[in-house]
Amino acid sequence: MVSIGLGERTQRWLSALPLLAFLGLFSLLPLAYLALYSWGHLGGVAGLWNELWGPRFSSQLARRALGNSLEQGILSAALAVLWGLPVGIFLGLRSTVGKRRLRAFLVLPFLLPSLVMVFGTLALFGDRGLLGSEIPLLRGLSSGLSGILFINVMYNAPIVALYTAAALDGVPPYLEEAARMLGASPFLAFRTAGLRPALSGAALGGTLTFLLSFLGFAPPLLVGGPSYYTLEDWIYALDKLVGFGGPALAAGLAVWALAIMALPIVGYMLLLRGTNMLGRGPDVLAAPARPGRRTSPASLFLGGATAALVVLEGLLLLSVFLLSLTWPGGAPGWANWSALLSTRAQVGLQVSLGTVIFNTLFFACVSAAIVFAVGLPLYLPDRPPRGAWGALSFLPLMISPVILALGLSLAWGSSLGSDTTVWVLIVISQASVALPMALQGLNLSFRSQRASLVGAARTLGSSRLSAFSDIKLPLARPGVRAAALFALAVGLGEFAATNFLFVPQFTTLTVEMYLLPDLRMEGASFAVGALLVVLSLGVFGLFAALQDREGAYLGG
Repeated sequence: MVSIGLGERTQRWLSALPLLAFLGLFSLLPLAYLALYSWGHLGGVAGLWNELWGPRFSSQLARRALGNSLEQGILSAALAVLWGLPVGIFLGLRSTVGKRRLRAFLVLPFLLPSLVMVFGTLALFGDRGLLGSEIPLLRGLSSGLSGILFINVMYNAPIVALYTAAALDGVPPYLEEAARMLGASPFLAFRTAGLRPALSGAALGGTLTFLLSFLGFAPPLLVGGPSYYTLEDWIYALDKLVGFGGPALAAGLAVWALAIMALPIVGYMLLLRGTNMLGRGPDVLAAPARPGRRTSPASLFLGGATAALVVLEGLLLLSVFLLSLTWPGGAPGWANWSALLSTRAQVGLQVSLGTVIFNTLFFACVSAAIVFAVGLPLYLPDRPPRGAWGALSFLPLMISPVILALGLSLAWGSSLGSDTTVWVLIVISQASVALPMALQGLNLSFRSQRASLVGAARTLGSSRLSAFSDIKLPLARPGVRAAALFALAVGLGEFAATNFLFVPQFTTLTVEMYLLPDLRMEGASFAVGALLVVLSLGVFGLFAALQDREGAYLGG
């Protein structure tokens, strides 16, 4: 018995080596380098303390950025939960028509580049936007704190809804049916059996919203301005903008940001474990419909909240397309697309559009391959990873993209930071950003499998590799494909780290979209946005097709 246990532990260590090596080299090492670099250049503990709490003007601005981060994170999380919770309850009702397609559509903002959501908001509610030009009251949604909150909520309310629906999928239908048989109303039956799981799922989504909004980068940068910079924006400014202090102050503030983020990260992991969404089998998705009247006031409210989110999501995407053709009031045409292909754009950006598209696709594909190269070996042992092994995958979530890029540039810049090799750091940063959510999807697929199937194959003489390739991998195919598409989508749309690291020859579509307005080519930037939407919709189409073919993955 002892030898078997030792062998199993050894196999788990061996299977985790790729992930451990990747995280050690490209997460832990950059973090350690950040800490040592800031310690040495700022003067130890006293210098780190003064970085945030000292009397210097830069410290005052850092405290302001911290306040902005907390304000935007808390308000965004609260608003996302208020909207996402009823939408999630609506999606969790098993009588919902087209539930799988609706869920797949709602996850689309999470697959889209954050810049598309920002430019979509400007195109819809800005001064020259489709609605903002006609209804001045709506222009507030495209600037300042209200604009930042709107973008954060549109990006994250669907995630809250999907987490809520996933938690409700784990509630056995017979609990509500038993309550109904005892005379409870539909509302009381739901409150008895489903309210607590729904709130747990919403809390999980809200915590993730706080994490993403606390260190939000693109919305404050583009629609807020310096007065609304988060810690992430200020770290970027310290490192990149002349006269703001350089890498030493940026590294010191990054250390503070990581320390502050540790608590909500641990809270997110505990909530994820508490909801137990990763340990359920797929059979709950096929449970019978819950009883209820679709015309009741509660059902109409839930359906209305869902319809409003879907319509706004669609309008944001449509507005990017429309403004890529013309500004409101102008004649339709291809001027913006022609400008995108013009010599002026190529000279201004020092790179051709063809190279930009190639970079975007190449980086996304390589980063997705890295995710699976380090992730799939975890599931070679007979028992899938649990506990600390699963927690390892969330380490990159603690490191925001800009902080990760700063750490990579400091730790690896001397060997991989040249104009010809920096693309390696870009790919590594994109893989790190995609890793936590992609591995969460893989966990869902592999941990829901019956251990008896693998056990039977092993008893009949199959090796672990054969059992993995012949049984475990085919059974996990829907989740594996969906995780691959998610990793690919993240690579296509990653902006913050790529913008921090890129040189002109390695420009991507998101970076080009950000840079074109500086060349007074705003219309061309919307053309890039439309191109990104097309690429992301292609990923979404594959995802939806695989759902129809092999069952729901996202619903878990």
